[in-house]
Amino acid sequence: MKRLLLIFICMIATISIHAYDFVMDGIYYQIINRNSGNEQVEVTYQSFNSKSYSGNVVIPSQVLYSGKKYSVTVIGDDAFYGCSSLRSITIPNSVTEIGSSAFMSCSSLTEITIPNSVTSIGSYTFYGCRSLTEITIPNSVTSIGYDAFDGCSKLENINVESGNDNYTSIDGLLYSKDMTTLIICPAGKTGSITLPNSLTNIYGSAFENCSNLTSITLPNSLTFISNEFSDCSMLESINVNSENNNYTSIDGLLYSKDMTTLVICPAGKTGLLSFPESMTSIMYNAFDGCCKLKEIIIPNTVKKSSSPNFLGCTSLQKIYLPDNVSLRDITVLVDIHYNRILPSLKEINVGKLEKDLCYYFRNVKKGASDYNLTQVRNVYVPKGLKVIIRNQKEFVDYAFMNTADADMDIELCVPVEKIGTDAFKNSGVNGLTIAETIPAIKVSDFGNLPNLKYFSAKNAEQIEAGVFAA
Repeated sequence: MKRLLLIFICMIATISIHAYDFVMDGIYYQIINRNSGNEQVEVTYQSFNSKSYSGNVVIPSQVLYSGKKYSVTVIGDDAFYGCSSLRSITIPNSVTEIGSSAFMSCSSLTEITIPNSVTSIGSYTFYGCRSLTEITIPNSVTSIGYDAFDGCSKLENINVESGNDNYTSIDGLLYSKDMTTLIICPAGKTGSITLPNSLTNIYGSAFENCSNLTSITLPNSLTFISNEFSDCSMLESINVNSENNNYTSIDGLLYSKDMTTLVICPAGKTGLLSFPESMTSIMYNAFDGCCKLKEIIIPNTVKKSSSPNFLGCTSLQKIYLPDNVSLRDITVLVDIHYNRILPSLKEINVGKLEKDLCYYFRNVKKGASDYNLTQVRNVYVPKGLKVIIRNQKEFVDYAFMNTADADMDIELCVPVEKIGTDAFKNSGVNGLTIAETIPAIKVSDFGNLPNLKYFSAKNAEQIEAGVFAA
């Protein structure tokens, strides 16, 4: 979602006509300096997204126009944007700047040499160049913009010339010169990687689209990490140097050093997870991107204050919450990151529900595909969702009232002592199972259940006539 939004913003920002001043040998130029003795042009496009270039393009260092020689000093913003048939580009030593999105979506580009004159590479410059496998950053480069190489799915190595004062590379990964910050792990990297012991910081987008990594070893120097690995869909193990004072790992899962907090579950994990008895909390994004997990059982040691979400857990079918964690404590019904519900979710098992349970189920939109982030009370519920409630003995007034589109089954596992006024009236319950004793079942509490297919209540003391009439 974030990447799509960034691309959209970039397109909107450049949608106006970027007129060129002249064309020479199939290359479009815009004059950026007319001062005598310092005439300069930048390479641009015919019209935005016109796919002006294809094949092998060689840019000259100078061009003659109207009797004047102009130095080619800039590859302009979006100059080659969307030129999907462009295969190679030769940039002259006169160029000092490569603009933002200059080669975005040049999906056939396999070869480019950045000359030792370039000092600046803009944001999203090579975004989506899916055929690039290797690139070298020359000594002269002093700045590289945000997500410059994002979406380069075959890029295995970013090399930096040894004389560069700002950047360096180890095993094809891009670091700051002092190797304290990891800037980019190329998306084409495969297998296992080990990060250097000098590392203290990892850019939030460093591992975007690194879908072929299987194992990462973190150094003892790392003091803070969030879930930077949610895009690493094959990642099965995060290991930690034993001398790290902040983190440790068990079975490939990353924990705080004292093993009280689950920090990251690798996105490629499969099967049923086991957690240490010492675990009392879960980082909110620990399960982000875990697209292969089908069942998660959160142990009873986890405290109510934890607020884990399950964004991107598209295969998740069952969630078990301990008695002291409620639905309100987690982001479970809505998958905001992928702009859709958790499509495979079939069952939620909770201890009990808080008074404002209807916050989750009122005004649901069954089968909707979009989520309006400005309407926080509108959530989407998977069709036929089963909610198992283990310890709920009382239901407050209006608990499920007016949730007709929720399309869910509810199973209550303990004797119900009290049902509040209109608790299930006009709800979307398909099936309702109540264990053992229940007080009088009244029309006011259960009236108008349009989706009800079955109802089971052992030893009900009294059932009013017409209680389930539509």
